[in-house]
Amino acid sequence: ARALGKEASRLTVLGRHSLGERVNKGALLRRAVEESKLPKERVVYVGDADIDRSIANEMGLAFLRFRPFGGNKERE
Repeated sequence: ARALGKEASRLTVLGRHSLGERVNKGALLRRAVEESKLPKERVVYVGDADIDRSIANEMGLAFLRFRPFGGNKERE
């Protein structure tokens, strides 16, 4: 595995505070990418749903599907 270097010096988690709360995943992802100041080529969106893949595709980001509960991981 390759170290992230300076890019890993700050970690921000964006999302919902409870399971019942609604969030706009696209808006959160845009904010995360903007705040990271990284080029899109350096960003990978990790998600577990088809909507996550769609959002990544719309934004031109790499996508890594994570299947919790024992499923396989696949990079797209």
